[in-house]
Amino acid sequence: IVANADTYATVAELRAYAAKRGLTLPAEDAEGDAECEVLLTKAMDYLAAQSERWKGIRVQLDQPLDWPRAGVTISGYGGALYGYNGYELPLDEIPADIKRGQMQLAIDAQTLDLQPTVDVDSQKGPVTQEVVDVLSVSYAEPYARRSKSWFAKADGFLAKFYASGAGQVRLSRG
Repeated sequence: IVANADTYATVAELRAYAAKRGLTLPAEDAEGDAECEVLLTKAMDYLAAQSERWKGIRVQLDQPLDWPRAGVTISGYGGALYGYNGYELPLDEIPADIKRGQMQLAIDAQTLDLQPTVDVDSQKGPVTQEVVDVLSVSYAEPYARRSKSWFAKADGFLAKFYASGAGQVRLSRG
């Protein structure tokens, strides 16, 4: 646990991740590095918003970030891949896939708002009627919007660390 930590990944790690995948980031200079830090911060803001979804509990109550965590067991293919199949993750490390998830979100943050504010009152449903002469358009009720965004690449890294999936309930002893 690093005092005052505000990211899991460094700018250098972000650059290596992007380069390996042929993805672009801001220029490799002081200004570009500062922009990369902003991207990593936006990604951390998204990850921090997931805190209630993570398996386990923080190792220390006052640690600055959600990871590392105690009581996290990874099973199935992802767990076997990293040698943790059915075993609890170490208390002193941040899983590589948590870092990969942050880096992917940082790259996504270049073109997407990871946590957009949506005014549901201004949303319109699908067009149900359209009249061409003397133009008239009617809309159905808006579709129910997802309350959470979905980032397929990042969630591919992060999903194994979420406490529950669709239709499941997180239980804990009191």
